[in-house]
Amino acid sequence: MTSIESGQGKGAIELRLVTKRYGKERVVDSVSASIAPGEFFSLLGPSGSGKTTTLMMIAGFADVDEGQILVDGTDIVAIPPQRRGFGMVFQNYAIFPHLSVYDNVAFPLRARKLPDAEIRKRVGQALELVRLERFADRFSRQLSGGQQQRVAIARAIVFHPIVVLMDEPLGALDKNLRYQMQVEIKEIQQRLGMTVVYVTHDQEEAMNMSDRIAIMNSGRIEQVGSAGRDLRESRQQFHRALPGRSQPDRRDDRGGGRGDGGAAHRGRAAAARPRRRKRAIRRQGEPVRAAGAGDDRPGRRCGRRRARAELRHGTPGANLVPWQHPAARGRDRARGPRDRRRPEREQRLVPHRRGGRRADLGSGRQRRPPALTMSKPRKFNDPAVLVMPAVLLLALVFVGPLIWFFIQALASIGTPAEIVAHAWAIITSKAVVTALSTTNWISLMVTLLVLLISYPLAYYLANNQGLRFTLVLFCIVVPYFTSIIVRTYSWMVLLGRNGIVNQVLQHLGIIDEPLALLYTKTGVLIGMVYVLLPYMVLTLFAAMKAIDPSLMRAARGLGASGFYAFTRIYFPLSIHGVISGSLIVFILAIGFFITPALMGGPSDVMIAMLIERSVEIMFDWSGAAIMSLLLLFATLVLYAIYYRVTDVRRMMGA
Repeated sequence: MTSIESGQGKGAIELRLVTKRYGKERVVDSVSASIAPGEFFSLLGPSGSGKTTTLMMIAGFADVDEGQILVDGTDIVAIPPQRRGFGMVFQNYAIFPHLSVYDNVAFPLRARKLPDAEIRKRVGQALELVRLERFADRFSRQLSGGQQQRVAIARAIVFHPIVVLMDEPLGALDKNLRYQMQVEIKEIQQRLGMTVVYVTHDQEEAMNMSDRIAIMNSGRIEQVGSAGRDLRESRQQFHRALPGRSQPDRRDDRGGGRGDGGAAHRGRAAAARPRRRKRAIRRQGEPVRAAGAGDDRPGRRCGRRRARAELRHGTPGANLVPWQHPAARGRDRARGPRDRRRPEREQRLVPHRRGGRRADLGSGRQRRPPALTMSKPRKFNDPAVLVMPAVLLLALVFVGPLIWFFIQALASIGTPAEIVAHAWAIITSKAVVTALSTTNWISLMVTLLVLLISYPLAYYLANNQGLRFTLVLFCIVVPYFTSIIVRTYSWMVLLGRNGIVNQVLQHLGIIDEPLALLYTKTGVLIGMVYVLLPYMVLTLFAAMKAIDPSLMRAARGLGASGFYAFTRIYFPLSIHGVISGSLIVFILAIGFFITPALMGGPSDVMIAMLIERSVEIMFDWSGAAIMSLLLLFATLVLYAIYYRVTDVRRMMGA
């Protein structure tokens, strides 16, 4: 084991002519740089400059096409990410949503199989360092952006790495919180003495935190220098491409202070910014303003109530805006030209009636006039009213006839007591008990087989794209659009004694006589698995596609093997898809009729087949109704469980 894998090195990094290609394009072109142990080194550049790709090659998540990456003199190009021993902080933090803060921080230690006592000690120290001791039991969805950032930092440093890589970790934070996190990251780096490689496109961020900065553009490093005078020329050159700082100040380039130059520039920008216009309608106690043609005098509090009353009741002056009213015009002359401002554009004022009260101008006393408000269009968006037509159609076409069938079938039995006795006799009969046990066994086996086949297929689809993805998805989905009878008969042809399956097995010498694959439970299982496979695959694919790919990269970067990362991260995050798909397949399987009837034997009678025989052969409508109610009740219970279990995704924070 090298010093890199054991984490005992010093953290000196050297890039030697590192190149990365995507097709014919060189996204990183012969990059060379040296980073001293314990140095805070930033890669600064605009989007598309190759800085993140360079960081991913150092981390091991992107292959190096040419060149070498040396850490303490050891070439790490061939070492997988989980064995490099680097800490990694991603741009989106990559906090595991189904784990608490404590378990997130403890993840790299458990991946290294440290004792529990040592894990508790190190996790406590890391949480204390980032001031998150009180949040150990919370999940990521219960944390703010700054707190999630601290969790990511604690997780990256808890196993004492010699190198920590950060990919624009502050890009999603607001300005004040970003500055606070800059200070905290720099303090932690200086306290622990670790080497930090930091990627950013913000000039001020790089200047505030870095010991040295490498400016990248078009896949190359244009200049490397300290965060001071050495980079003034490059800052002048790249100020248009790099956000985070406006036009560079000339006094700063002549040797003036960086803070003074920025303040002078901000002062000039503020002076050139136009004044904001005030709103036309103010709150109570403030002047009421609206636009009047050819008038530039502002409103006054004087005469406000009178103007409102006249606007409401059509009395003299009602066609004037408030500051044109004679009561307001007199005192307005006392205001100087500096106080007079251009009014806003004309707006429609509509009096708001409160409690139906009106101001009686003819009486001796005058009531308070109603307030003026802006008219707003009424929105008709009640969900209950919108779905009412669909509910009525469903009740008319499906629920109504079903209820009428049950009422007619059960009414022929007699009194309610006789109905209960007859139902109990049917449910406990040998035929129904045997059919229920066969149905449950076949449904469980079909669900298990479909899950075992579908999970690898869904995993492949969720993590691949291109022609292979299209072909696999085509083979799964296209048969779904054909009739179930056609698909069942196709398998009857394949599984017959002279079918293709037996012929291939005999040709390979595996069997001497044809196997009895048709009209058995084996044939029923094969046919139902093929028919129900798309339901499980598409459900799992949707669940896996929602998993953030950076979570698996983070797990590998923190030292977890592929199997450990899958069992601790990927599978728990996809468990809601497993449960949902299994329930959907099982619910469909217990009500299956065509495939078991065509491919099963005489003893493979399921509950749906028994209901069909009761109606078609024995004309026992009451017995069929009771068995249908039993099947309907079981289906509704499973659907209730399905909708309850689908909340697993919310509870796990996915």
